[in-house]
Amino acid sequence: MHTNKTGPNEGKAAATPAAAAHTPLTVGDVNDPLEAEAEALADKVTQMTDPQTAQRKCAACEAEDEVQRKPLPSFIQKKEAEGGTAASDTVSAQINSSRGSGDKMAEPTRAFMESRFGADFSSVNIHQGNEAAQLSNELNAQAFTVGTDIYFNSGRYAPQTQEGNHLLAHELTHVLQQGNGLQVQRAPIKDAGKSKTAGGQFDPLIGMYTVAAGDTLGTIATRFGTTTAAIQKNNPEIKNINKISVGQKIFLPDLIIPNDPTGMKHNEISLDDYVKRWEAEKGRPITSSERTELERGCVGISGANTGMDPLSNLNNCFHTFEQSLKFARAKNEAIKAAGDSKKKKAVIFSMRFWSGGKPYAPDATGKVDMTDYDSRLTSGDAWRPDDASGSDYINFDFGYYDVDSGMWWHANHAHDPGAAPAHMGDMRAYESSLDYYSKPLLDFDRQIFCVVVKTL
Repeated sequence: MHTNKTGPNEGKAAATPAAAAHTPLTVGDVNDPLEAEAEALADKVTQMTDPQTAQRKCAACEAEDEVQRKPLPSFIQKKEAEGGTAASDTVSAQINSSRGSGDKMAEPTRAFMESRFGADFSSVNIHQGNEAAQLSNELNAQAFTVGTDIYFNSGRYAPQTQEGNHLLAHELTHVLQQGNGLQVQRAPIKDAGKSKTAGGQFDPLIGMYTVAAGDTLGTIATRFGTTTAAIQKNNPEIKNINKISVGQKIFLPDLIIPNDPTGMKHNEISLDDYVKRWEAEKGRPITSSERTELERGCVGISGANTGMDPLSNLNNCFHTFEQSLKFARAKNEAIKAAGDSKKKKAVIFSMRFWSGGKPYAPDATGKVDMTDYDSRLTSGDAWRPDDASGSDYINFDFGYYDVDSGMWWHANHAHDPGAAPAHMGDMRAYESSLDYYSKPLLDFDRQIFCVVVKTL
């Protein structure tokens, strides 16, 4: 959403945050034509594969105001929104006092948007955190825009996802629409959580597509760059590829988000995909011994009762428990709808890990390269003691969560290379409530949650 100032100041330079501290703000109507325009442009931008296909203004406009702004797409209307309601004095004051702060977009994200909008977004400020979330909730918004400041609700700034990329494009359109005016423009919360596609709705958080009228498995596969066989393998309840129904939930395989500037995936990447990226980064093929160490260090899913093909479940792995729980519940709904709830059940496997060892420490890019993993390491052999505890041991916790009972069954053990001799600690098994199990989550360096369908 955005805020506009109307009247004699129209067209003048925007007020500084200090000067605007007492500026009353108007909240734009969600049915305002500018909202429809922002949505249409966001659709166009996120579906664009070639930045050069962006529509431009006339040739004369190409050179106009080149220093201040690159040419804008011809269909962006720079005008004041009509109507709207006044934001409360408290909200207006909070917004005005925070304008000009925030963070700039990451370079890859900004370059992606600038190349498609044909605009300079270097002055755009991204606001996240508690205050931005609180203001967004006050305005019932996923995100809102005031001038060159964009405020995002909790978890809504996610340009690495299709949905987050679309929301950012929507708000950047408001930046261009407002020009020098100030009006709160917003993407309402009621639209949160779904990305519209040419067919049904797609939830990028868990990779779930809802079948719409006219969809076939073939058209869905084409739309998302996969195959019907891959979709069927990921949805075993689909017995006949020619029989899907409107409203049916389909979980898509390990997919790259279309037109995503970062190349991130909806779900955790498979081992093969990781190897490809590793080889591209290193500039050489991976050796068999390195791949073996990767497999030992990365794969932590039991094959029991999951078709004895644990690698196939890597597509359903997530960084957070909340994502995996949402996926597991939706998966069980699909199993129930197919009449298989007495035979199958989606559960969550987890692997949590902590280490003071150098092989597990992030490099300069913030990434962790597991190829240096060696279970035979001894004290002083490529290890660094943890600064806080002085310990150099590693701790593994493997868990199993039952969605219905809400209980975790997990095993925990430690490998202490500093001991004499180096050894694995005792393995202990626990049954814990979710509340209890969740308390130490922040103590682990890394964790992964994978949803599998087991046979009852």
